[in-house]
Amino acid sequence: MPDITLLGWFHTILGISAISIGIYEIFKNKYFTINSKVSQVYFWLTFFTAITALNIYNQGGFGIAHILAILALIALFVGWMTETFDLGGKYTAHLFTLSFSSTFLFHLFPAIADSLRRLPLDNPIAESLTDPVILQSYGVLLVCFLGLLIYQLVLIRRGQF
Repeated sequence: MPDITLLGWFHTILGISAISIGIYEIFKNKYFTINSKVSQVYFWLTFFTAITALNIYNQGGFGIAHILAILALIALFVGWMTETFDLGGKYTAHLFTLSFSSTFLFHLFPAIADSLRRLPLDNPIAESLTDPVILQSYGVLLVCFLGLLIYQLVLIRRGQF
């Protein structure tokens, strides 16, 4: 695993901050909304995390992390547009919830991979992106994300958003 550059450290700090704020917001409000100050902080941290990710090329060029960054930017834009301009009609809450919550998933996939390939420093847990422990972690993360999304959609259906 290559050393972390100054941009990489900045990106990592932004990403950890976004994930931390995102966890707080999910536990506090159960969803992200552009009307919440905490979600606005999450939005901008996610935006800048994705932008910095697009400028990191220390693993052989354009890769899956760059694709996830682009997907995060698209999801932020779609979520913001949908919620701000009520573009989804009666499905507005569904669409912005899917969009903003998916950005959380886009943060966690590369965070898991990088953490498992870097830590502990003297003997990282995983060697590559295809290491079984990383793939299993992705599976657990995906199941947790789907559970959260279903929970959020149930809350919307009950009118609790």
